[in-house]
Amino acid sequence: MDGHYHQPNKMQHLLPEELRLEALHQTGLLDADDEEIFNEQTKLLSAIFECPIAAVSLVDKDRLYLASRTGLDLREMQRKGSFCANVVESQMPLTVIDTEDDERFRDASLVTEGGIRFYAGYPITIFPGCCIGSLCVLNSSPTQPSAVMMETLRVHGLQVAHIISLRREIFMKNKFHTEAIVASGTIHGIKNALTPAVAFLDLHKCDPKGLESRVDPEKVMEVCRQSIRTAVHKLGQLIPANRWKATQDRCRVTADLIIEELGDQLGVIAVADNVDIEVHLGAGSNTFILTNPAEFREIVANLMLNAIDALRGTGGVLRVQTRLESDALVVTVADNGPGMSPEVSSRCFDPLFSTKRNDESAFGGSGVGLSIVKHHVGQLGGQITVESKELKGTMFRIVLPAIDNVQVDDGQAQERKNPTFLCVDNEPLVLQALEMAVQSQGYKTVACTELRTALSKFTEQPYDYDAAIIDLGLDSGHGVDVARQFRRHRANLPVALVSGRSIPHERMESSMEYLPKPYTLEQLRAVLQKLLSGASNTSEAQ
Repeated sequence: MDGHYHQPNKMQHLLPEELRLEALHQTGLLDADDEEIFNEQTKLLSAIFECPIAAVSLVDKDRLYLASRTGLDLREMQRKGSFCANVVESQMPLTVIDTEDDERFRDASLVTEGGIRFYAGYPITIFPGCCIGSLCVLNSSPTQPSAVMMETLRVHGLQVAHIISLRREIFMKNKFHTEAIVASGTIHGIKNALTPAVAFLDLHKCDPKGLESRVDPEKVMEVCRQSIRTAVHKLGQLIPANRWKATQDRCRVTADLIIEELGDQLGVIAVADNVDIEVHLGAGSNTFILTNPAEFREIVANLMLNAIDALRGTGGVLRVQTRLESDALVVTVADNGPGMSPEVSSRCFDPLFSTKRNDESAFGGSGVGLSIVKHHVGQLGGQITVESKELKGTMFRIVLPAIDNVQVDDGQAQERKNPTFLCVDNEPLVLQALEMAVQSQGYKTVACTELRTALSKFTEQPYDYDAAIIDLGLDSGHGVDVARQFRRHRANLPVALVSGRSIPHERMESSMEYLPKPYTLEQLRAVLQKLLSGASNTSEAQ
């Protein structure tokens, strides 16, 4: 045994459920198509045990997902009270000769509704402490398996675990490799963005009068502001994709914006290989898809990197286009490179099948990039196809469902006399800048550097304030918890939380807005308008 798969051990430390689920999702097997290698295992076990049903069962948060099954039409089942959940939680093999004699499973749905009387399962442990499922055999009558049968189940269980463990490792390496390449382009963009600001500030330091005589000071300030804004925006792109839960943080996303950013980032890398990247955005800013931003970035980045690799050495053109067709977003990624043979293009989405040339590839060649792309596209309810001819180039075509363009109010708040904002931040300079920015919009402010003072003012007259703007990282407590203290005195008080870090969606409550640091005046204005709209709705409800 080479260490990629693991024998069950009663003393083995259990991985926390959250991390176990993360490892399971990293395999890319959930909601994927059947893989022949697992189908062969389940067919063989069914024959050896002389049982009609065998499956590779993966235990997700609330369900069992059958990555392969013989003798069953079901793709997934409820996790609660299941045999396979017991295997995962104990990390030990489980054999139930007759379910009617075992009180643990007598009332399980597979027994009462499916008529299952026998179960034998072996844990699929992909690394110590991480059991993601069970390789199992089931029968509708009580069964006494022989020693040879159980040994066969054990050996095949270890093989399945080994295959999945390797698959996960390759998937993760490919994912990090893609992120690293995209990040290198982003870092270059940050340096470029900051260059004008650094140059102007140095000139001002060395010769302020000379600079003012040659250049309009207001123009210099605007260049510096724009330079810093661009750098901050690009810095945000460095957040790795694995900080998002692909199925949990999906939101309405403008595909054109993400593709435009990728074109800028990868353009820096492509130049070195004499590859021109052309981006034609025809879908528009009003075309949205429901996705995780990192998930969509990974789809497009993988396809673009594949194209750059295909053009490496000869140069050429990589063209990315978007357009809206009926109710679907269509994204095409095409190159005029060497293309693929019919045999290669027909297998290019197969796991572990590489389309790379025999010589050393710049961006990998693990054979999982395109299978990841297909998996992600499928999870988003879309389709991906490929057209390729040798010496003529390759084009990948993605079709994703576009969601309705919900008309969002432009944030014009109801006119009211002198709206007042309670501003709380324990950094005096930051608080002063916030006050000035809010007051520049024609609003009043009451500023506090101490939470105790802010609470005291608020509890005396809670309805004197239209909304509160609170720093997320106050020394006296987390901004969300502080907001809740205010809301004990006035329910649904509109609150903006200010932070340089992202805030998990589950921590946010109704009538809460997020203002990222550093923010522009335009961003602040939009948040203030939303807060005032919330204050109007709250007062009407009261």
